Amino acid sequence: MKNQDNLKLKQAFGPLWNIFNNPEVNEIIVDHFDDVYYVERNKIKDNVKLFKSEKEVLNVINKLTKLSGKKIESHVYHYDLNLSDNVRIHVVLPPVSLNGPTLNLIKIPKQRLILDDLHKWEALDDKSLKILKSKIHSHTSMLVAGPMGSGKTTLLNCILNEIPKEERVVTIETTASLVLNRKRCVRLVPENNQVSETKELIGASLKMRADRIALAYMSGPESIDFINAIREGHTGYAGFTAENIFDVIRRLEIMMMGQDLGMSLDNVRYSIAQAFKLIVFQERLENGKRKLTNIAEVKYDSGEIKLELLYKS
Repeated sequence: MKNQDNLKLKQAFGPLWNIFNNPEVNEIIVDHFDDVYYVERNKIKDNVKLFKSEKEVLNVINKLTKLSGKKIESHVYHYDLNLSDNVRIHVVLPPVSLNGPTLNLIKIPKQRLILDDLHKWEALDDKSLKILKSKIHSHTSMLVAGPMGSGKTTLLNCILNEIPKEERVVTIETTASLVLNRKRCVRLVPENNQVSETKELIGASLKMRADRIALAYMSGPESIDFINAIREGHTGYAGFTAENIFDVIRRLEIMMMGQDLGMSLDNVRYSIAQAFKLIVFQERLENGKRKLTNIAEVKYDSGEIKLELLYKS
């Protein structure tokens, strides 16, 4: 059965198969039929010539879509495909994509990663590792932030795997992206990836006797629900996209103010500071390596949020 599955994958991936089948590769990007690159051991490899036309790229996309149990429809131009528990593919098609059919594939590590693994790979140093472990074991709620592709989901995953095994963890993931090899863990995924569903799952998590709750990615109206959940006494963790550690608070303020909740800026800032006591910031360096670069405590003072840096690489 496994050989048959591999054969189907090989036929679907076509020219991309050898790259996909390399265990050291964790991301493949097709921006155009003549602009293909991938990430191997945290290094970008480009100048890859695999396709001769947009038609060849579309042929691969059609096969992968079918393999995932979906089909290309004439009025739908982007798709999220799950080939297995650890392979995620996002596809954008013309006319939305002016470059022609594009594809972004991410392989989620199958093995359970812990903070010590990141330390071994030099993504954490001795000081940042010590601070993180201390804050996790003292039930400090934290926002795990960074730019797209910086490895913040992997870092969040490692943080959750550091939680003592006797505690119950509930996660809310828009797509299954975490690798949690532990008991006393419940993972919730919205059926249709709708914001309303995510908000409902956050509410459900409060009734599940969770010691810790985690929102894998916080990006919209669900942010206020999650912040309120933490303020009710839960220890919480969330992934968040921002360009730098000081941009985190500003983006979160704008996001919450845009929800038309009738909250003043002062109340928004107070809510954020009451919920998240720590911001952990991850970056992808120029050499391609992912590294934790900043850890800051969140302080509220007279209507302002101030960040007190505990660590800077």
